[in-house]
Amino acid sequence: MSPAAPPPPAEGEGAPALAACCAALDALLQDRGAPPARRAALGAAVQAWLSAHPTDLPVVAGWVEAGEDNVLLDAFAQLLPLGTGGRRGAVGVGPNRFNLGTLLPAVAGHAALLRQRARGRPSVVLAWDIRTFNDLRGELARAGAAGQAHPLRGWRSEDFARAAAEVYAAAGLWVWMPPPSGPAGRSALSTPELSFAIRALQADGGLNLSASHNPPDDNGAKLYGPSGGQEVPPDDDLLLDLIAAAERAGPPARMPLPAAAEAGRVLRLPDEVIDAYHADLAKLLPIERPPARLGLRFTNLHGTARRTVLPALQAAGFRVRPVEAQLTYDGAFPTVPFRAPNPEVPACLDLAIAEAEAAGDALVIGCDPDADRVGLAARVHPDQTGAAAWRCFSGDELATLLVEAALRLHPPGPPPVLIQTEVTSSRGARLARARGARVIDHLLVGFKYIGAELEALDAQAHPALPGAGLADFALGVEESHGALLRPTKRDKDAADGALALCWLAEQEAAAGRSLLDTLDQIEATLGPTVNLLRNLNLRGVEGRARLRALGAGLRADPPTTLAGRRVLRWADRRDPSGPLGPLRGVGDAAARDVLCWWLEGNVRVLLRPSGTEPKSKLYLELSAPPGPGLSAQRAALRAEATALTAAVVAELLARIDLYLPRWALRCGDLLPVDAAATLAEAAERAVVDPEAEGALRAALAAAGPDASRLLCPGLLAAEDPRLRALGQRLDAGDIRATP
Repeated sequence: MSPAAPPPPAEGEGAPALAACCAALDALLQDRGAPPARRAALGAAVQAWLSAHPTDLPVVAGWVEAGEDNVLLDAFAQLLPLGTGGRRGAVGVGPNRFNLGTLLPAVAGHAALLRQRARGRPSVVLAWDIRTFNDLRGELARAGAAGQAHPLRGWRSEDFARAAAEVYAAAGLWVWMPPPSGPAGRSALSTPELSFAIRALQADGGLNLSASHNPPDDNGAKLYGPSGGQEVPPDDDLLLDLIAAAERAGPPARMPLPAAAEAGRVLRLPDEVIDAYHADLAKLLPIERPPARLGLRFTNLHGTARRTVLPALQAAGFRVRPVEAQLTYDGAFPTVPFRAPNPEVPACLDLAIAEAEAAGDALVIGCDPDADRVGLAARVHPDQTGAAAWRCFSGDELATLLVEAALRLHPPGPPPVLIQTEVTSSRGARLARARGARVIDHLLVGFKYIGAELEALDAQAHPALPGAGLADFALGVEESHGALLRPTKRDKDAADGALALCWLAEQEAAAGRSLLDTLDQIEATLGPTVNLLRNLNLRGVEGRARLRALGAGLRADPPTTLAGRRVLRWADRRDPSGPLGPLRGVGDAAARDVLCWWLEGNVRVLLRPSGTEPKSKLYLELSAPPGPGLSAQRAALRAEATALTAAVVAELLARIDLYLPRWALRCGDLLPVDAAATLAEAAERAVVDPEAEGALRAALAAAGPDASRLLCPGLLAAEDPRLRALGQRLDAGDIRATP
């Protein structure tokens, strides 16, 4: 369990200590030149939080004493928002951090909703991933000894879940939970298992304590309804209202778990439910299959996919071997580059690819910590030196391959139904339509919207697909490596995607082809399509404000050209006259914060802010009709798309007074844009003045442990040979960050 909490101020001493802390904070902000309005707002937020959470006072006082005004401004900037994936963010102290103060009122509001809608005895299913908060960012450490002893240190997702269970039990709900951790290791439950269990147990909802693919110090709460999916408009507004009421009411009541268990309110999740989940996965592929011929290397990246994807592949007869070093549960993700356990990031598969190469395997499958996203890499033909290369597939390429697999796997009968989000490549939707499938491809980002479409199919009441039912469903897919092929869940499942992709790879191998050949064949028929995603990461409260200003400015002054291309038309998905209709509440307005442009030359650009992280996502699609020389045509299209994306990013950043040299736009986009701007300026000074290299080292240290690796791709792509030489030195380790 977590260490004991530092003692709160003694009786009678709390008010003076709090007053002294707030006075010192105001003096710090005044010394730093903060305007009076900001000083007053931050002071009020700190006083309100510490009045309700007095054990945090030593930490906040430590930040004030250390002059950590930036930490304070961000930690108290806002209440951690509810986004497309629930309430998710950095664990820590303050309302803009994930902690019991931000989690438990959300649980209380969720409990109130589940009780209102209960069909009998109200119940909820709990799940958690493998995270442990170890303050790898060093935020609490900056508060000195008080931060080192803070009770959040060492808290696991399971600890947060057990605290949530006490709130549900006190609210009168029966709580289904996996067995507690034992001496052999911690327990955990994946996202798709939770969705399946809610439906199997006919529970009224669920809660998952997980930050999915986020960095190690993050955590989150994903709230589910009785369908096994997350709430969609307008029901999400009711949930938001109940959570707001719970927040106003103060800390919710809790029934200690031993008392709740004695009262029969805590129930162990039956093993039969998990057995049924695996039995359902076994129905995805045909029973009669030729023996597997391809070697597969699997990594769960230290997460829960070892209990879902790995046994599913083994049960299906694939020749699969795990990456042993990443098989263990470890929420610090110590073996994962950038500590980014996200299949969207090709580098996270590096270790698996190295082992696959050494063993002669043909495919690599990787999954995120809560086992709802799947990544794929494949060995490609040897080059002229005889060395094999590896290709990591993008989310849009995987979506197309999954469409191909789903159409082949779907039984004869009525035309199958494909469901995808709007930001996903149009290539898969065009392929499905060309094969006679029915397609829904206008959905907002978030798998909950795909789940809602499944509910309409289940009721045989889909407005756009009269007569269609759940048996017609073939695939739900999104570009962020999420897929669902079995309609027994309402959330994405990496096991579904992995089984379908490996089956397709085996089918193609039996015919003497590879998955790259599959994509080539599809594009030879439909024409090549390139989809690029760029994350515009910004840091802290100022970064969030800039991103909001960017969206507001684009609405108030829509561009007539982007990247030198004329805008043929544009759309604001918040427009009530658009295809999504009138806004259905606050949650709907947040989800529909999407801007779309169609440019001359068959270019589509979409921009949306992330629902859970301080960044915006830019999607660019460029397609061409079928033509001769597919390989050359595709290479030219990719070069054109890459240049267009860089130009669009530069124009958007200029609107919020951020300017990057063109080479810096090629840096890894895990590097925040504001950090990239600082590093680019330092790098360009260093190549002119060798004595300025010390400033570059300091800037690298300030930007974080992965800054050097993220800066290198931009430097190595620069036109200036001096910058390329600097990149080579950085890549070789000749330049090291110094504090």
